[in-house]
Amino acid sequence: MYIFDNDDATCHLSILDAKTLKRMHTIDLQTNISPEYVTVYKNSLYFAIYSDYKNYPKNKKSKLGCYDIKSRELTWEDFEKKKSMYQTVGYEKNLLITHVDPVMQTCKEMTVLDLKNSRRRGIKFNRNISQIAINNEKLYVLDNDVNTTECTIYVYRITDDFKCELIKKEKIFAGNKDSSLWMYVGSMFFK
Repeated sequence: MYIFDNDDATCHLSILDAKTLKRMHTIDLQTNISPEYVTVYKNSLYFAIYSDYKNYPKNKKSKLGCYDIKSRELTWEDFEKKKSMYQTVGYEKNLLITHVDPVMQTCKEMTVLDLKNSRRRGIKFNRNISQIAINNEKLYVLDNDVNTTECTIYVYRITDDFKCELIKKEKIFAGNKDSSLWMYVGSMFFK
């Protein structure tokens, strides 16, 4: 079992024994910010943190943590030029990373990180990317539009060169800006 736990100064990645819940191993992440999304993919944990570990909030930058489950080694990928990193999803030899402001749900770009050589490729969309999911070689993009309060899911076919071809779009519900209730989709996933 893995947990991220915080004390006053820093966040830790800790491994607990699943039966006893006793702490077996702990790594200091050198930041006081816990990740929101964690992806377990190909024997590694991937998680994004939006901060400069020692100088936050003066020098904000995003970092992608990769914890190798077998070797217990933690490495970091620097994403200084991105405002934020939110969700990580594994697909084939890649990790898809969204750059969403989780409050405003604004983002129209994601990064495809090749896990073998660390090459990165940005993919831009004509809509906000609130969340993503992959199923049967299709990319599902959720757009929670805060301006119109509409929620739409877009389905893309993923090509070999990682171009995304729109094959379907479905409005989950139409918003009502005059209502005191703001409706949105909080989570999207496949089993």
